[in-house]
Amino acid sequence: MFRKNWPNLIVGTVVLVALVLSACAPAATPTPTTKPAAPTKAAPAPTKAAEPTKPAAPQAATPKPAEAKPTPAAVKPLDPPVAVKAGVAPQLSNSALYIAMEKGYFKQEGLNVELINFASDTEKMPPLLNGDIEAGVTLFQAAMFNAMARSVGVKIVSGAQRYTPGHGGVIFTIRKDLVDQIKDFKDLKGRKIARAGQGNAADILVQKALAKGGLTDKDADIIILSAADQNVALANKSIDVSLQTEPQATLGARQGLSVKWKTADEIYPNLEISAWAFSERFQKEKPEVAKRFMVAIMRGARDFLDVFQKNKGDRQEMLAILMKYTGIKDATLFDEVVLPDFEPNGVINTKLVGDDLQYYKDKNLIQGNVNLDDLFDTQYLDYAISRLGKAQ
Repeated sequence: MFRKNWPNLIVGTVVLVALVLSACAPAATPTPTTKPAAPTKAAPAPTKAAEPTKPAAPQAATPKPAEAKPTPAAVKPLDPPVAVKAGVAPQLSNSALYIAMEKGYFKQEGLNVELINFASDTEKMPPLLNGDIEAGVTLFQAAMFNAMARSVGVKIVSGAQRYTPGHGGVIFTIRKDLVDQIKDFKDLKGRKIARAGQGNAADILVQKALAKGGLTDKDADIIILSAADQNVALANKSIDVSLQTEPQATLGARQGLSVKWKTADEIYPNLEISAWAFSERFQKEKPEVAKRFMVAIMRGARDFLDVFQKNKGDRQEMLAILMKYTGIKDATLFDEVVLPDFEPNGVINTKLVGDDLQYYKDKNLIQGNVNLDDLFDTQYLDYAISRLGKAQ
């Protein structure tokens, strides 16, 4: 009888062994560590039954740790809500704040943000220094460097607007009757050029434009003229060239006063034009609030980029928000103006900022010693990235 059934006994034994090996194989279940466990040399698969556990493809599909970060909604808002005073100007450079305000991102963080209005970003530095406002966009210009040299308590915490390719929102415009005469940078020689202010990005852009034509500021008649007056000056032919912001450049072109010529990104690629700054009081008295403020701002900036650069999201909703807060009240202008760019992860090119600082020093526009390392604090940005993940 034993001889008659021995084949069945052997088959049963093989099946039993295979089942035991399959149940006990340690590599069949992914480990909970952040990196896939590397197979050890001491445990190679001894039989064909263990070979299915070798391929690493299933573990490669495990989500990366950065993608597993909690979403903003997963973090409870501060209770009760905390008041924050933020300085704003009716300009596209403040778009991230307007979007965060209208889409409820501040409320989701438990922040009750009050908007304090200024005519321009330039005016925000004094109230930031004395703590009258807690956060605001400020320009990288001589006045900012001088103010921060006197009080290093204010910190630059995140990049705001920058002039990347296709997004140089400051534009050289040529008076329409001179278009055939000014075609190259060398043709700026002897021309009357208007810029808004000294010791700012406009100052640097004019110098760089002249240099591209082998010229210096002594080869042209450079005057300071407010943005509001530049189209009037083009109309009465009292200037030849104007360095204009948007939407003034587009409005002048619409009225037949001028033609857009060169944008800022063509002259100074990736220029860091502005940044978010926090007052010393905000950082010391409300550190958790400051971190959450940055989360809302970053969400607003990314929403802007989604709509205008990636064609994602609700464009009409975005236009309604921007027209409510900025000087652009005509929706059709958004199809013609050069829109700003925002760094989605808030990173600042400190090398370029240092180059601009050196320019102002060379022009004797800086009083005192400015140490760039003292100006920046990335802890708020780091917190926002830990909540939202890095944008690609």
